[in-house]
Amino acid sequence: MTGPTINPASIGAAAAVVTSIGSVGGVAGATSAVTGAFGSIGKFFTKLGVKLPLKNPLFAYATYDYVIGIGALSKAEINDPYSSYIAGKPISLICKSANASPTNRVKTPLGQFDFFINNLKLSSLIGFQTQNNPGGTVITFDIIEPYSLGMFFIACQAAATRKGNVSWRDAPFIITLEFRGNKETGAMSNIPGTRRYIPFQFADISMTADANGSKYTCKAISWGLDAITDATANFKTDISAEGKTVQEVLQTGVRSLQAGMNKKLRAIATEQSLEKADEVVILFPTELASKDQMAAGPLPKLSAPTLMGNIDVDDLKTTYSTLGVSRSEINSSLVQSIGTVNALGASAMRVGKADAPQTPDNVVYNKEIDHFMRSKNTIGGDQNSFTFPQDSSVMSAINSILLKSAFADETLREEAVTTEGERNWWTIVPQQYIISSKPNTPTGRLAYLHVYKVVLYKTHTSKILAAGGKPPGYAELNKQAVKEYNYMFTGKNVDIIDWKLKFDYSFTAELPASLASQSIDTQRSVSDASKGTPTKVVDPNGKSQPTDNSPGVQSPTVRFIKTLTDYDLRGGGGNDTQATRAAKVWHDAVTKGIEMTALRMKIIGDPYYIVQSGLGNYHSAPSEFQNLNADGSVNWASGEVDIRVNYKSPIDLNQGTGLYNFGKKTYKDPETGKSQNIINFSGLYQLIHVDSLFQNGQFTQELKAFRRPMQESTRAPTPPYSSTTDKTVATPAQGYGDDSDDFYAKPFVPPTA
Repeated sequence: MTGPTINPASIGAAAAVVTSIGSVGGVAGATSAVTGAFGSIGKFFTKLGVKLPLKNPLFAYATYDYVIGIGALSKAEINDPYSSYIAGKPISLICKSANASPTNRVKTPLGQFDFFINNLKLSSLIGFQTQNNPGGTVITFDIIEPYSLGMFFIACQAAATRKGNVSWRDAPFIITLEFRGNKETGAMSNIPGTRRYIPFQFADISMTADANGSKYTCKAISWGLDAITDATANFKTDISAEGKTVQEVLQTGVRSLQAGMNKKLRAIATEQSLEKADEVVILFPTELASKDQMAAGPLPKLSAPTLMGNIDVDDLKTTYSTLGVSRSEINSSLVQSIGTVNALGASAMRVGKADAPQTPDNVVYNKEIDHFMRSKNTIGGDQNSFTFPQDSSVMSAINSILLKSAFADETLREEAVTTEGERNWWTIVPQQYIISSKPNTPTGRLAYLHVYKVVLYKTHTSKILAAGGKPPGYAELNKQAVKEYNYMFTGKNVDIIDWKLKFDYSFTAELPASLASQSIDTQRSVSDASKGTPTKVVDPNGKSQPTDNSPGVQSPTVRFIKTLTDYDLRGGGGNDTQATRAAKVWHDAVTKGIEMTALRMKIIGDPYYIVQSGLGNYHSAPSEFQNLNADGSVNWASGEVDIRVNYKSPIDLNQGTGLYNFGKKTYKDPETGKSQNIINFSGLYQLIHVDSLFQNGQFTQELKAFRRPMQESTRAPTPPYSSTTDKTVATPAQGYGDDSDDFYAKPFVPPTA
C-alpha cells in the first residue's frame, strides 16, 4: 500500500495545553539576567517558572518505561485537537503496548486482535536544511501480528470506519506516547508532562508472513505534511499574482496566488466531476498557539453562495473560526482581516516598473478603429506582478515573494538585531483540515483544506560571518539553552551514550563574484526606477577584522566565487534590487547551514525532543523561554534551537601518581584540579534534527547539531551590519560536507514515504 510521496528536500512542562496569561511588555528581545526569560516570543505566553537548563524528567525515577498506542481519529478530532485528544478525551485504539487498556480495542467482523509495536522511529526536522523551510516528522514502525494474516489491515479499516472515515488509507491516525516510572516504591505511575501525541497519515505499508504470523513495516508522515508533497504543493498550471502587499499578492488580491491555485483546483473538480474540491489558504498568524488569534479585527463579508463553488460553509464554521478566516467577495478564497496579519503579511512589496503589471488588453485596444493604442499601454506603479511556472511549489513561491518585500530589507538592518544577536526571518508551517464528509466518487479521496502558515522565525547572525568577525549575543543566547550536556572526564555525564564530532578544516564561506550594484538585475532596476544612484543596502555579513590567531580560535575565511543563489531562476517578477540580492544570500545561509563543526550525539531519550506542537492542527502555547513550549516540548517553529555541550579534558598524565593532571589555577579557572573546557569545541550547538527510537523497551535519541562559530574568541562581538552600496553577504561553500558519512553529507534524510 503506497500513499503520498515525500521529497526529502521538502521537509523539512505542563501536561496539558495552558492558556495564555497576558501580554509581554517592554522592548522586544529583552532578557532577564537572572532567569533568562525571553521577552520577544510573542504577545502571549505561559510562564513555567523553571530554571534552565532542565534535566531529563525521566531521571527523577528509579526505573521507567514507555507505552505506545495507535488509534484512529475522526474528522472532528483531527480538525479540532484542542477539544478532543489534547483535552484528554479517550482515543479509539487499534493496539497499545504493555497490554495497556485491554478492553479498548477496535472490534472487527472477525473479532478483536492483539498487535505488538516495535522499532518506532520519529525523524523530526528541527532546524532548516531545505530551500523551502518547513518542518515535520517522518514516522516508521513495525507491527507484529502473531499467528494470523492480514488482520492489521482489517483493524485499521474498522477503526477508521468507526470514526466516520470511509477510506482508511487517507484517514487520520494517532500515536500516543506515555512514560511511566516509580520512585523505588515499585508502584508505576504516569510521569507528569511527558505524554505526547503524534497524529499521522499512512504513506506505505509492506507485509511479510511466515508460520509465526505477519510483520508489517509501516511508514507514515505527520498529519499536515501532505500539504508539502509534490502532489499537493506543486502548481498544476502557470500561476500569476499581483498586489501592493505580501498579503494581497498571496491571499486577498483579485489575482492572488492562492486565488489562482484555488481556481485551478475548482476547474479540476468540475472537469472530473468531483463532489468537492481541495482548497488552499496562505495565512499570516500573529500567534501560532491561539485559536482566537485573529479575533482582533472584523472579518471580510461572506460572499454569495454562487461564488463559493462546492464548499460547504456551514459544515466548517468551527474550522474557519479557529483559523480566523472567512470567504472573500473579491476572489472567493478564504482570507484574514487585514488588521490581524503579522509583519510578514503586512509588509509592502518593493515597487518597481519591472515588477508592475501592464494595462489589460481591453483598455489598450480600441474597437472602433481596430487598433491598439500605444499611449494607453502603460505600467502601473502601485502594483507588483509575479509569475510562476507549473510544477514549481507554493512554498517556493511564498519565499520568492517575501524576498521581494520590504520586510526582507528591513529585517537585515541594524536596528532589527536583538540582544541575542538574532534577526526575524520566516518559516512555513503546513496544516491540513478535512472539509468533506465523504470521498469524491471518481477518486475515493476526501477533500482537504491545505493551510500554509507563514510565521516569524528567529535566525542568528552567526549564519553569516565575515572573516575574523565574532557574532553578537552569545551570552544571552546561552541563557535560552534548555538542555546542557557534559562529556569526557566528568561525572556529570548521565545522558550521552555515544557521540561523534566532525571538524571541517576546509570551511570557506562564499561571497558573490560580482558586487550587488554591478549585477545586471540591479542596474536594470536602477534604470527602470529612474534613479541615478543605487540605494543603500544593509550588509548582514558585518565588517571583517584581522584573523584571530589566539590558540583554539577557528576563524572562517571567505572566497569571491559565488554566482547564483538557490532562489535565482525560480520565476517571480521584475529585477532584483541590491536588497533583494542580500536577502536571497541570507536565505541561502539560513536554510542550508554553514558550520564547520558537526555533532552527532546519541543520548538516553528525553521527552523534550519529541516534537508534538506543530503536528496535525495543534500548536502549544509558548513559554517565557524561546526554545521551550508550555507543554514541555521543543519549540521548533519560532526560531533556531540551541543546546549546550561541554567537553572536558585533562592536561596530562601525572607520572608520579598515575592520575591525570587537570590543570592549574588560572584567571579563567581559579579552582585547582578542575578539568578544562575544550574551548574550540564546547559551547552552543544549533539543533538540526532528532531521531527518537523506541526499540525493545529502550528509548534513545540521536541529536544532530552544528556548533555556533567563534564562541571561543575573546574579542568583542562584531556589529552584524554595515551600510554600503556595494557589498552583499556570504554563504557556505560546502554545506554539510561531502564525505561518505551519510549524516554529514545529508543530516536529514527521512524514510522514503
